[in-house]
Amino acid sequence: MAESGRTFVCLEFKVENVSDEDFDTAFLSRARWTGEDGETTKVDQEIGGNCAGVGLAEENLLTEPDPRPGEFVRGTTVLEVPDGQPGVLEFADASEHPLFKVTTTASR
Repeated sequence: MAESGRTFVCLEFKVENVSDEDFDTAFLSRARWTGEDGETTKVDQEIGGNCAGVGLAEENLLTEPDPRPGEFVRGTTVLEVPDGQPGVLEFADASEHPLFKVTTTASR
């Protein structure tokens, strides 16, 4: 159960390694959340979270092997974000270069 004033966000990923090197999926377990009012916070994977109840893959992305060149993995990431306002989860690589964003909505 999420803390009061917060809600879980379940994201399902299919990550294919199209490079010539091993690919570390760890960056998909943490993000920066920014609300519409400008408040920002770092959010990390909620260990023990399970998204299978909402129809997503049961596998936690953190426990799946990192894909080698030509391989792919599937898994979910569960993050806990404030629930009183919409916001954006921004994912970045190990060098903190932004990669992509996911919009969240207020749950109230």
